Parts: sequence; structure tokens; C-alpha cells
Amino acid sequence: MAAPAIVLGTERARAAGLTWIIGRTADLTCLIGGALVAYGLLAAHLFFGVAAVTIYAMWVLVIDGPHVFATLSRTYLDPGERATHARLLRWSLSFFALGPASVGLSVLAGRRLPYDLFLMLCTLWAYWHVVRQHYGVMVLYKKKAGDTARADERVDNIALHVGLLAPIIAFALNHWRTLAMVGMEAPPAWARVVSAGAWSCFAAAIVALAVRQVARLRRGLSLNVTKLLFLAATLSLSAVLFSPPVAARIEYEAVFPIVTSFHNIQYLAIVWFFHQNRRRSPERRQRAVPLFARSLWVFLGAGLVFTVGYRVLLGCLFSAWPGCDMGAEEMALPAGLTVSDLGVGFLWGFALHHYYLDQKIWHVRHDVALSHDLRLDEALSS
Repeated sequence: MAAPAIVLGTERARAAGLTWIIGRTADLTCLIGGALVAYGLLAAHLFFGVAAVTIYAMWVLVIDGPHVFATLSRTYLDPGERATHARLLRWSLSFFALGPASVGLSVLAGRRLPYDLFLMLCTLWAYWHVVRQHYGVMVLYKKKAGDTARADERVDNIALHVGLLAPIIAFALNHWRTLAMVGMEAPPAWARVVSAGAWSCFAAAIVALAVRQVARLRRGLSLNVTKLLFLAATLSLSAVLFSPPVAARIEYEAVFPIVTSFHNIQYLAIVWFFHQNRRRSPERRQRAVPLFARSLWVFLGAGLVFTVGYRVLLGCLFSAWPGCDMGAEEMALPAGLTVSDLGVGFLWGFALHHYYLDQKIWHVRHDVALSHDLRLDEALSS
């Protein structure tokens, strides 16, 4: 049975002129309102004392693992897409070898540095992946509304990227855990100046976005309200999560689940919308429809089963799942590493593979078929 929030993607009331990607209910619940999930996790951690490890486990099981499965459902598990992207899907599996390869380099070098650099690059790519998906959703709102003015392109891009990157730079320069990763016990002398500059850039980007909207109104042009609602949700979360008062209280392990949860909700909604449009499109009826695309609950259930398999069972095997230690941390390897580190490196392959595939399969500006499957060529307003 399909979920009402997604089925309502067929709403077409046009009176107010707000342009939606899926539909008013689904957009406000998932693509924009998904930020409330992140705020809820943050509140649970800061005000109700929910431990970071608990937030992490809930996040992985309920939304993060299923969102990785969503990419598989859009590629390997879809016969048509599997044929179209066969070469990409084969060679992209090499990402699973990067973690073990970094362990091998560390063993050869006799020091942890290659492995630690691998983990650092994984973390950086993980956040950049979130930034780029938010950019992608913004592009969907712009394309759907015909929002193509060059000035808006520049201002929107600056607002999104500065708004998401500047706060985390300030956070990284001041949180004790990020400093410890590079061997520092306290922020360097220049950190305060750079942090102030980062927040100043954030403020300037917001002001530029606001000024551009005023300029449009003065010229008698309409505003892309849904895009602005999306930017407000996205940038406000970045500002709150990485603000100094929150940074001083939050456990580092809670940051990634909180900042990524919004992205996860968006992604699950968009992939399900994609599957439903492909399933119902007349020209697609001759193609095999994956069983999981016929029911939202089967889709989410398959994602949960996949998550339990690759994150919980493999995680336990490599002592990389909370509260489940099979002894891998006690199995020493050279260079101060363990079998657990080897397993963690392999498990990162699922994420890296997901990041890479995503940046290849969602080019709505150049892929006419994808644009059609996401109904970007149809007016959908309310």
C-alpha cells in the first residue's frame, strides 16, 4: 500500500502558485519538513539526554541504511537501470577495496597514517555528499518553477554552499574532538578569527539571498517560495547545529546522524516518487517492475533487512556495531591496527559506493528521461 504523503504527489491545485516536486504534503513532510527529524534528534540529545550512541543506532536502522538501499533499488535492483548503467555498476564496486587498501598501505608503511587519512577523506566526502544532495533538491525546485535567471543561479548557489560549509568550518576549528583528530588539544590562535570570518560569510550569503528576493519583488517578478522554504529549512539547521552554544554541548558522534537525517528523509521520498512514476507511466508498462516498488512498506522493509545485514551483522562481525563485540578489536594487525579497523574500512565501501553512484545517476538537467520520471516537465503547484 502506498503512503498517503507520496500519493498526494498527484495534487494539482494551482491557486496559490507554489510549485512542488512531489506534492504539497510530501514536500512539506519530507523534502522541507524532513529538517524536523534532525531537530528532533538534536533536541533528544541536548534536552532529554539521549546518548549519541543511541541516536546513531536509531538513525542507521530507521533511515540511513534504508536510504543506501534506495540507491540499490534505483540501480542494481531495477532491470532497466541495471542495463543502462551496467559498466558504471560493475567498476564502481571497486570502492569497497579502498578501505582494505588503506589498511594494507598502513601495514607496509608501518604507521596508521594512510588509514587515518582514508577515514578523514571519508568523513569529508560524507558531508560534501549531503551538501550536494541539498543542492540537487534546490535544483529540482528551480527547474520545476522555471527559475533560471542567471542572477538567481549565482545567489542561490552561494547561499546554499556558503550556508552549509561556513558553519561546519567554524565548528571543526573549535570542537575538542575534531581538534584531537589532528593532534591539537585546544583551538589554534587564529581559530577565533577564521570562525568569525566563516560566520560573517554565512550572514553575508543570507543577506545577499534576501536582497535578491527584494530586487525581484521590486521588478514585479514572482518569488520561488518553495525553493525559499527549502533553503530556510536547510540553512537554519546548519546554523543551529554548528552554532557555538550547541557545539559546546553536543557529542561529536551525534553530529553526523543529525546532519544526515534530513538528507536521508529527502532521498527516500524522491526515490519512492521516482519508482511510482516509472511504475505508472504508460510507456514503462512493458518493463519489469521490481516487487519492492509496489508497496512503500515492502520498500522500507527491504531497506531495513538490508541494513540489518550490512550494518548490524557485518558490524558485529567486525566489532563495529554498538554493544556487539565479536573480538575483532582484539585481533591485532601491524601499524597499531586491528581486524576491526579492516572491517570498518570495508564497511565504508557501502557509503562511498553510494556517494559515487548518486553523483552519476541524478543529472536532471541533462537526462531527459530522468526529468520525465521525476515529472519535472509537468506543472505541479498548489
